[in-house]
Amino acid sequence: MLILFGCEQTVFINQNGYEPRVAVESDIAADSLPKIYLTETQNYYGYVDFQKPAKYIENAKVLLIHNGTTDELSLTEGKTDTMFYYTGNGTMDTVYTKTKYYLGHTPCKKGETYQLNISHNGKEITSELTVSNFTFPPLQAEQKIEQINYPGGSYEDRFLAVRIQDPAGLGAYYRSKISYSYIEYGQIYDPNTGQYYADSVMRHRTEISQIVSDEVNDGGAINMRLYPSIYPFGMEDTGYVAINIQVECLDNATGKYFESIFSQQGSNGDPFTEPTLLYSNIKNGIGFFGAYQIADKSVFQYQKKWY
Repeated sequence: MLILFGCEQTVFINQNGYEPRVAVESDIAADSLPKIYLTETQNYYGYVDFQKPAKYIENAKVLLIHNGTTDELSLTEGKTDTMFYYTGNGTMDTVYTKTKYYLGHTPCKKGETYQLNISHNGKEITSELTVSNFTFPPLQAEQKIEQINYPGGSYEDRFLAVRIQDPAGLGAYYRSKISYSYIEYGQIYDPNTGQYYADSVMRHRTEISQIVSDEVNDGGAINMRLYPSIYPFGMEDTGYVAINIQVECLDNATGKYFESIFSQQGSNGDPFTEPTLLYSNIKNGIGFFGAYQIADKSVFQYQKKWY
């Protein structure tokens, strides 16, 4: 005779209430007016209001202190952000929101140290940075094709290679930005006539390279790869597109923050990868207070058909 017993017990989990924190993101270019973005963190398991995806903090007092002088930053409305999301009935909707940031009145100088002091809801949030100040030789750029071999075959990697010389002992991070405009040609089908006709549209793009550290190549050449999304109209198209290149030298705080973001994005959804914690140098908050120096600018004539 077999007798089976079963029992059930209800377990209550005491979940602590979520307390939002202040997230700080700085956009400070040497010799430019400082921008400080302040947002409120949201509960990972909470409800996200897609109509207002970013919770900008508008009631903070933001101070930058430099050599005994204090600059109180002013709340400013920035560019329009566009976000697409799926609604409850499966359709896609578009949300346009204005970014908001605190803008300084005095440019941040190269080689100078600044203290950040934020007062918000009775809390003091602080950090400090020193704006880098280095002289860089001219950058170099070229279109390259690299043969990539793997066990099952090979392929050609086509990219724009950007190179700059790193000053010895800097211990910094780099990224390059490219921006360009070009005409994209195509064909549009006319259902009324059953014919295709040529069409064109002006495209404007901005692309940013991965973060590169000089930790393993201090004083050497820093190489960055970018992949412009430019395609020729036809095999006969040998025209050129002017690409504006800007190389930025990031301080340690900025570089480590974005490096940790890329690392976190790379491990997202992989159960066998250890989670990456975002770098932060903010006391009583999260985020980063850092600056960058524009190392060089150049214009490169990118050949659309180069293979």
